[in-house]
Amino acid sequence: MKKVFIISFLFLISLFTALATEPEIKTIKLDKTDYKPGDIISVSIEFTGKPIEIQSVEIISREYRTNTPKLMMQLLGDGKNIWVLQTNLPYDAPYGIYNVEVKAINKNGEEITSNNCEGCIYGKTGVFKFEVK
Repeated sequence: MKKVFIISFLFLISLFTALATEPEIKTIKLDKTDYKPGDIISVSIEFTGKPIEIQSVEIISREYRTNTPKLMMQLLGDGKNIWVLQTNLPYDAPYGIYNVEVKAINKNGEEITSNNCEGCIYGKTGVFKFEVK
Protein backbone atom coordinates (compact mmCIF):
# COMPACT_ATOMS: atom_id res chain seq x y z
CA MET A 1 0.00 0.00 0.00
CA LYS A 2 2.82 2.38 0.87
CA LYS A 3 4.56 1.52 -2.37
CA VAL A 4 1.47 2.43 -4.43
CA PHE A 5 1.12 5.71 -2.53
CA ILE A 6 4.78 6.65 -3.08
CA ILE A 7 4.64 5.80 -6.79
CA SER A 8 1.40 7.80 -7.19
CA PHE A 9 2.91 10.73 -5.31
CA LEU A 10 6.05 10.73 -7.47
CA PHE A 11 3.93 10.52 -10.61
CA LEU A 12 1.86 13.55 -9.56
CA ILE A 13 4.99 15.57 -8.76
CA SER A 14 6.49 14.81 -12.18
CA LEU A 15 3.17 15.66 -13.87
CA PHE A 16 2.93 19.05 -12.13
CA THR A 17 6.57 19.79 -12.92
CA ALA A 18 5.97 19.10 -16.60
CA LEU A 19 2.87 21.33 -16.62
CA ALA A 20 4.63 24.22 -14.88
CA THR A 21 6.16 25.86 -17.94
CA GLU A 22 8.10 29.08 -17.88
CA PRO A 23 6.58 32.18 -19.48
CA GLU A 24 7.76 33.02 -23.00
CA ILE A 25 7.38 35.98 -25.29
CA LYS A 26 4.08 35.89 -27.14
CA THR A 27 4.41 39.17 -29.09
CA ILE A 28 6.73 42.16 -29.34
CA LYS A 29 5.17 45.33 -30.74
CA LEU A 30 6.83 48.58 -31.74
CA ASP A 31 4.79 51.66 -32.60
CA LYS A 32 6.77 51.71 -35.89
CA THR A 33 9.94 50.12 -37.26
CA ASP A 34 11.77 53.16 -38.69
CA TYR A 35 12.85 56.02 -36.44
CA LYS A 36 14.83 59.24 -36.61
CA PRO A 37 17.28 60.34 -33.93
CA GLY A 38 15.30 61.96 -31.09
CA ASP A 39 12.05 60.10 -31.87
CA ILE A 40 9.98 58.56 -29.12
CA ILE A 41 9.97 54.76 -29.29
CA SER A 42 7.18 52.70 -27.72
CA VAL A 43 7.68 48.98 -27.10
CA SER A 44 5.27 46.44 -25.64
CA ILE A 45 6.13 42.82 -24.94
CA GLU A 46 3.40 40.30 -24.14
CA PHE A 47 4.35 37.10 -22.32
CA THR A 48 2.44 33.87 -21.87
CA GLY A 49 1.42 32.98 -18.33
CA LYS A 50 0.47 35.24 -15.45
CA PRO A 51 2.08 38.60 -14.56
CA ILE A 52 3.09 37.29 -11.14
CA GLU A 53 5.45 34.80 -12.82
CA ILE A 54 7.76 37.62 -14.02
CA GLN A 55 9.74 39.79 -11.63
CA SER A 56 11.29 42.24 -14.13
CA VAL A 57 11.92 42.89 -17.82
CA GLU A 58 14.76 45.00 -19.20
CA ILE A 59 16.03 45.73 -22.70
CA ILE A 60 19.41 46.83 -24.03
CA SER A 61 20.84 47.45 -27.48
CA ARG A 62 23.31 44.76 -28.51
CA GLU A 63 25.39 47.20 -30.54
CA TYR A 64 25.81 49.77 -27.77
CA ARG A 65 25.48 47.79 -24.55
CA THR A 66 28.52 49.45 -22.93
CA ASN A 67 27.23 52.98 -23.55
CA THR A 68 23.51 52.39 -23.17
CA PRO A 69 21.82 51.90 -19.83
CA LYS A 70 19.49 48.98 -19.22
CA LEU A 71 15.96 50.17 -19.82
CA MET A 72 13.48 48.74 -17.33
CA MET A 73 10.04 47.95 -18.68
CA GLN A 74 6.87 48.38 -16.61
CA LEU A 75 3.98 45.95 -16.23
CA LEU A 76 0.93 47.43 -17.93
CA GLY A 77 -1.27 46.53 -14.97
CA ASP A 78 -4.48 45.55 -16.73
CA GLY A 79 -4.31 41.92 -15.61
CA LYS A 80 -2.49 40.85 -18.76
CA ASN A 81 1.17 39.93 -18.88
CA ILE A 82 2.19 42.92 -21.02
CA TRP A 83 5.32 44.95 -20.26
CA VAL A 84 5.73 48.42 -21.81
CA LEU A 85 8.37 51.11 -22.28
CA GLN A 86 8.33 54.51 -23.91
CA THR A 87 11.58 56.45 -24.26
CA ASN A 88 13.38 58.92 -26.51
CA LEU A 89 16.08 57.76 -28.87
CA PRO A 90 19.22 59.82 -28.37
CA TYR A 91 19.48 62.83 -30.71
CA ASP A 92 22.97 61.66 -31.68
CA ALA A 93 21.94 58.03 -32.34
CA PRO A 94 23.90 56.70 -35.32
CA TYR A 95 21.92 55.56 -38.34
CA GLY A 96 21.56 51.83 -38.77
CA ILE A 97 19.75 48.72 -37.58
CA TYR A 98 19.64 48.06 -33.85
CA ASN A 99 19.24 44.62 -32.29
CA VAL A 100 17.63 44.97 -28.89
CA GLU A 101 17.84 42.08 -26.46
CA VAL A 102 15.19 41.31 -23.86
CA LYS A 103 16.10 40.01 -20.42
CA ALA A 104 13.18 38.82 -18.29
CA ILE A 105 13.64 37.55 -14.74
CA ASN A 106 11.16 35.05 -13.31
CA LYS A 107 9.73 35.10 -9.79
CA ASN A 108 12.64 32.90 -8.60
CA GLY A 109 15.23 35.44 -9.75
CA GLU A 110 16.37 33.37 -12.77
CA GLU A 111 16.54 34.60 -16.35
CA ILE A 112 13.85 33.27 -18.68
CA THR A 113 15.63 31.84 -21.71
CA SER A 114 14.45 31.22 -25.26
CA ASN A 115 15.75 29.12 -28.15
CA ASN A 116 15.10 32.11 -30.45
CA CYS A 117 17.99 34.07 -28.95
CA GLU A 118 20.92 32.68 -30.87
CA GLY A 119 23.79 35.15 -30.68
CA CYS A 120 22.26 37.06 -27.78
CA ILE A 121 24.83 38.39 -25.34
CA TYR A 122 22.97 40.33 -22.68
CA GLY A 123 19.39 39.07 -22.64
CA LYS A 124 18.46 35.53 -23.56
CA THR A 125 14.68 35.94 -23.39
CA GLY A 126 14.15 37.53 -26.80
CA VAL A 127 15.39 40.01 -29.38
CA PHE A 128 13.83 42.56 -31.73
CA LYS A 129 15.11 45.04 -34.33
CA PHE A 130 14.41 48.59 -35.38
CA GLU A 131 16.11 51.03 -37.72
CA VAL A 132 17.28 54.60 -37.26
CA LYS A 133 17.21 56.44 -40.62
